[in-house]
Amino acid sequence: MQNLIGIGILSKPSFTITEHSHTVWEMVYYTHGTGILKIGETEILFEPGIFVCQPPGILHSETSSVGFQNIHFSIGFFKELNSSIPCFKDNASQDIANILTQIYREFHMKGKNWRNIAEALLETLNQYMISWSNLKDKNPFVERFENLILWNISNQRFVIKKAVQEIPLSMNHFRQLFKKETGKTPLEYLIHKRIDYARNLLEAQYYNYTIKEVAARAGFTDPYYFSRVFKKITGKNPSEKVLEGKKRE
Repeated sequence: MQNLIGIGILSKPSFTITEHSHTVWEMVYYTHGTGILKIGETEILFEPGIFVCQPPGILHSETSSVGFQNIHFSIGFFKELNSSIPCFKDNASQDIANILTQIYREFHMKGKNWRNIAEALLETLNQYMISWSNLKDKNPFVERFENLILWNISNQRFVIKKAVQEIPLSMNHFRQLFKKETGKTPLEYLIHKRIDYARNLLEAQYYNYTIKEVAARAGFTDPYYFSRVFKKITGKNPSEKVLEGKKRE
């Protein structure tokens, strides 16, 4: 995905875009509304978060009874993925939307080195698409909770039980759903992420943290409990990881 030609935002609701085609790839990310995008003989039901790559030379049109808005851009080169009309649903973190917002800002502000920045962002977007094209859809509640855990790895006040209550599912149902998709319960997932983070801190000697400091930074209030959990998961004591880090220096 290279050679950004232009990027725009459909800021007012539109109800119909008549059939037309382009000589280049046109990418559309829907931000509001629902409707039908017809590309050749293919019909795609769109809603907020749907991102579609429209090939050059193919007639396409859009219709909506409620009105829709989007971010759209054109590029000079796009290496096709497995699908002839790549279509994706943005994740709970809205990574596609965030990248497109950055590209829009760089393109229109045209600050120093803007084109290289925009091209780098396009490549990042392309890598997301390659990754997602080989994955099955993840339950949005599971994905949202995974993100919540990642943002609270170091938060000692983060309580899994309280956080799960914000999910509109029963505790048992969500726990089973989360384990089915991740292989771990929410608590196990949190603990493993914290231990992974702690292991990185212990092995990276330029931080020079004590084991107590690492435990605190990894979200554990009790360094002794941290050490027990660390050994249970990694098979080694935290102090052994410190020594391994020193040997690699």
